[in-house]
Amino acid sequence: MTVTTPVTGSAADATEDLILSVRGLRTTFAGLHGPVHAVQDVDLDLRRGTTLAVVGESGSGKSVTVRSLLGILDPGGRVEAGTALFRAGAGDAPVDLLQLGPKSTALREVRGKQVGMIFQEPMASLSPMQTIGAHIVEVLRIHLGMTKAEARERGISLLRRVGIADPARCMDSYSFQLSGGMCQRAMIALALACDPRLLIADEPTTALDVTTQAKVLDLLEETTAESNLSVLFITHDLGVVARVADHVAVMRYGALVESGPAAQVFEDPQHEYTQQLVRASTVKPRHARAQPRAESGASAPADLLPVVEVSDLHVTFGGKARAFSRRAEPVHAVAGVTLEVLPGETLGLVGESGSGKTTTGRAVVGAQVTTGGSVVYRDADGVTHDLVAMSKEARRGFRTDVRMVFQDPYTSLNPRMRLLEILAEPLRINHLASGSEMQDRVAAALERVGLEADHMNRYPHAFSGGQRQRVNIARALITEPRLVVADEAVSALDVSVRAQILELLNGLQDDFGLAYLFISHDLSVVESVCDRVAVMQHGMIVESRPTADLFAEPQHEYTRMLLDSVPVPDPSAYARR
Repeated sequence: MTVTTPVTGSAADATEDLILSVRGLRTTFAGLHGPVHAVQDVDLDLRRGTTLAVVGESGSGKSVTVRSLLGILDPGGRVEAGTALFRAGAGDAPVDLLQLGPKSTALREVRGKQVGMIFQEPMASLSPMQTIGAHIVEVLRIHLGMTKAEARERGISLLRRVGIADPARCMDSYSFQLSGGMCQRAMIALALACDPRLLIADEPTTALDVTTQAKVLDLLEETTAESNLSVLFITHDLGVVARVADHVAVMRYGALVESGPAAQVFEDPQHEYTQQLVRASTVKPRHARAQPRAESGASAPADLLPVVEVSDLHVTFGGKARAFSRRAEPVHAVAGVTLEVLPGETLGLVGESGSGKTTTGRAVVGAQVTTGGSVVYRDADGVTHDLVAMSKEARRGFRTDVRMVFQDPYTSLNPRMRLLEILAEPLRINHLASGSEMQDRVAAALERVGLEADHMNRYPHAFSGGQRQRVNIARALITEPRLVVADEAVSALDVSVRAQILELLNGLQDDFGLAYLFISHDLSVVESVCDRVAVMQHGMIVESRPTADLFAEPQHEYTRMLLDSVPVPDPSAYARR
């Protein structure tokens, strides 16, 4: 049944064309020094059958806004004021979601049945203790009163609808047995289980590679068109916004700074912050910074010899019998990769999730055991060393020259250590500095990446994601390396912070002649920073060319598919609904 709450006054006169109308939403969280105003007097209108994208950086309040509407705020959060009129059908009386109470039966009736939600992290949102089928069956039995058999049959149909090839097997699988893309498809099936009228998608493609992202966006567009769904889409990716949104609302510091039709916001942004986001999303390529390779057979200058040469690299997982389990089939994560990185050059390594690019990067720095091939490092004196053939003890001496920047700025820093201890650790372990000299080098490293020297006495939790990634970069550079492996170094960052980090990496490369192995699934970033690009698929390099040539005229079918999947921050590039 449809839940209604009587509404009087001007609120009752809301246009029937609006499925959701939010006015004066104000949400606060309890803080150590008083309330934190996460959402401040936000007004939003979502018209039936359209998609409204709410965009902004981390901390702008966009996710808190939608969580306020559904009564699923984190502990300490409280809606202080506002109305949120939801009208499931054009002829239905409006419901003020904010008046229902977060634990009320009335709101639970709306949540899941009339309003579905796709969360950002499917792995974290799906219980590892329940199968995918158990999640779907539970929702269908609670909201639609189905039997277990009926719910299972509908669950299989839903999973087939979202493009899962073997839905019966998926129903009996746990989230940790599926890929990120399949988990996200299962989340979409779960959100659509009860045929809701409004779908809220909170960063549904942030953690996905470009091809999986394109498939998920295709799926969302198809299902919303078939069911005439209204969509509230939360994201910081303006390329995705340009593709899916009819209207855009831009948030900053909890307030709405601009809203309007998508084409208008992109083509003629009025607020300075929106202009900044649009500029940051359109990064300009900078190609061919490395010197050309010497002709075959000629003696190359020392500075043109590769810093690292990877030859016929193999990494295999599994294939061994374990106690109380059957022999696992071997997985060839890296199958014969050959590449090289020149001094002062940035080589991009791209591919979908599971293509083997991260495993390759970890093998280069010695963090992954290999099953074949060689990784030859050439030191500053031109002497070559095969890092694979070395013992662990001997390899440690080269970890000051070959360093790594990890993907997640939150989990890669020890929360119990101050920045001084974090950055000084590689100096201390490798006996490069001690005492006041060590502290001076930590201070210099922080200042080099745009942080202040006195930040060294703070813990990681005191910094934003962008600042933490700067700390990661400072830690990688403090030993003055010659090669840095950057593994998805900006994938977790907002568009403007990403632009700052990329500018920082470029500047440091110019200043110190660093060579980068830049691992990423974001091809727009790769185009902006890399001199050459190697494309990986199923553990193999399928194409390797200068960046400008590869983006202008890709040779391999897989490369063309990757490039075609990249969302462009320009609504005119897509056919409007």
